[in-house]
Amino acid sequence: NGEEDTLLREIREQENIHLEVSREIKQLKMEIAELQKP
Repeated sequence: NGEEDTLLREIREQENIHLEVSREIKQLKMEIAELQKP
């Protein structure tokens, strides 16, 4: 039904956002590691 479809779509969007955030955090950690090199 339509309500379930909407929920599934919202869950997928949340998962995509989560993946994006994880990638950005990884990128930031690498940048910080670079900055901390002597």
